[in-house]
Amino acid sequence: MPSGLGLSTIREAIEVEALEPSHFTLNSLACMNIAQAGACASKTVQLNPGAGATTENLFSVSGGPVRLHEIYLVATAVGDSTTFSNVKFEFDDGGAQVDITDVVDASGIVVGGVVDRANTSGNPAVFTNASAAVVQDPPSVGNRTPLVACLLVPKTSTTCYVRLSYTADGATDVTIYAMARWSPMINEATLAAV
Repeated sequence: MPSGLGLSTIREAIEVEALEPSHFTLNSLACMNIAQAGACASKTVQLNPGAGATTENLFSVSGGPVRLHEIYLVATAVGDSTTFSNVKFEFDDGGAQVDITDVVDASGIVVGGVVDRANTSGNPAVFTNASAAVVQDPPSVGNRTPLVACLLVPKTSTTCYVRLSYTADGATDVTIYAMARWSPMINEATLAAV
């Protein structure tokens, strides 16, 4: 038996699989732990240069609530990143926005630099540049699990978007890979790249 997985965890995963087979698969050890179950959506985006604040829709959320377990971006190509500030993830319903993270200044990001969600809503995003080798410990709150999932509830009968908000200038030239790990709370709920 793999280290760290007790019989109760495996038994719970099997019971959940029997109840909701479309939500969970037992094809990996990570999925046996219900807290780690979920799907992934990803998208590569060439950020649009321009003066001032800009947003980019990354993922759509529709059909019902989802738990967002993890979200991050990685710079995959950089021509100019002198101005790449006020970077944050937010949830948009077409009229109102709610911050998933607070802002972080990622100006000077290089290929391999990462911006990720630190913990709960309202906490700053974490910017870790790849200009030197780094071991980044996960953030924690007391002795609780480092990454706490947040709940995204879309507006009724509306497709909402997880989007990237940032400030750029006319020379900003950054391509990112964005990834979200999520799980549905009802069968109809989806999170997908747009």
